[in-house]
Amino acid sequence: MSEVTASLPDTSSSPRHLTTLLQNDLLLLVIILLLGAALRFIALGYWSFWTDELYTWRLVPELKILTLGVPDDQHPPLYYLLFHAMLQIRDNDVWLRLPSALAGWLAIIGMWRIGVVGRRPRWGLLAAALLALSPLHIWYSREARMYGLASLFWVLSLYYFIASFERDSWIDMFGLAAATLLGLFTAYPTLGLWGLQLSLFWLCWHLAGRKIGRLLRWLLAQGLITAVFALWWPLMQEQLQRGLTFNWPILPQFGIDLSGTLADTLSLALAAGGLVVLGGILLWLIVWWQPRLLQWAQKLLPIIAIAIILTFILATVAGAIPRGLSIRRQLFVFWPVAILLATWAFASIHKPQLVGVILGVSLVLAAITAWGRPFEDWRGIAQYIEANGQPGDVVVLTPGWARMAFDRYYANGRFPYQGANNNAYADDAPAPFAAGQRVWLVWINTETTDAQTTPITHWFASHADNLTRRDFRHLTVIEYAVR
Repeated sequence: MSEVTASLPDTSSSPRHLTTLLQNDLLLLVIILLLGAALRFIALGYWSFWTDELYTWRLVPELKILTLGVPDDQHPPLYYLLFHAMLQIRDNDVWLRLPSALAGWLAIIGMWRIGVVGRRPRWGLLAAALLALSPLHIWYSREARMYGLASLFWVLSLYYFIASFERDSWIDMFGLAAATLLGLFTAYPTLGLWGLQLSLFWLCWHLAGRKIGRLLRWLLAQGLITAVFALWWPLMQEQLQRGLTFNWPILPQFGIDLSGTLADTLSLALAAGGLVVLGGILLWLIVWWQPRLLQWAQKLLPIIAIAIILTFILATVAGAIPRGLSIRRQLFVFWPVAILLATWAFASIHKPQLVGVILGVSLVLAAITAWGRPFEDWRGIAQYIEANGQPGDVVVLTPGWARMAFDRYYANGRFPYQGANNNAYADDAPAPFAAGQRVWLVWINTETTDAQTTPITHWFASHADNLTRRDFRHLTVIEYAVR
């Protein structure tokens, strides 16, 4: 694997020099791990759960997986089983986010180990630092969802993938199978990483000497992954039949929209993945038949390295912007790969000042991501209404699915709740409230929920007096007195 990578500085000039470098590397690793821990663990419960986290919390007690084996949503079962086990011990924000934070921190160690097993320990330190300070990775490491845990399995899968070319070991092949399977049973986007490995293996195998034993071990690992995941496939079909929808509007002004059901998304992903695998095999065959192409490609490596660095910088900055969640989650699976490519690119151009600038900017963005404002502040809404509400008050939440956030977790049933059904607020519908009734209207004030909220806010503007209003992060609460 080292044929196409830049050489590292010589560390073997003298035993004393080697000892000094090892000590410095150990100190750097400790600093990276401490920074990574601080950005993932400190103030983990300071901000309220947001809607997606509360969806997980609401779903787990009702899981059919404990009896039928299928989560009642669009994700595989492993994280829900872990979440269920955590709930049996304790139920609070910090405790339920802890697995994601711990997995995210362990992924940093995994990135460092990739450099070690690839005989590039300094690269491993840089890769670990880039992941430790990555805003995108920090976001998912501080969230009670499956993506932080999945990122650990993705890093481990890459570790064993690279290790399989550096060490002819059955342990690496079984480790690759286990890590990939754990990823597949945690988050379906792991299929993308699996497909990427299937496409790259043949070229890597060719460059590493085309050892038959290595090929046989690889095929056995892929057969094991396929056989075990095939056992889940029939249960996965139940999820595909539910018609759950993904919202992936991309450049709607140009008519490009990838919104669709889970089945649509999976079909598109499998088709794209199949093309990527075929492309990887074709590339391997071309290099095999025309080995001179490698020499020609090496001349382009400086240009490729610069392009990778520019793309990585843009992606790092974009990772600090909490928008486009559906797309971010699907692309997140390739983030460890992006960091490894960026590590190679930085090492290739030999610009330590640039690396320092990127790490400094990443640290600032990472701190903003870790301790900046979250999405919806449901805890703040619940505390505000509890402090100012009176007996007999009613809370109306819109959209209706917001009930899981307010009523079932932070408010815990302390206020009468009424679902926000738009038909109840039509002009010809009976008045939903009696005169003199005090109502707290809470809604998620984003563009995607405006259409559901507008008829309700119009009804209150015409039939009630506005007593108080307060805006929270992505949330608005107005106290009304019905006329």
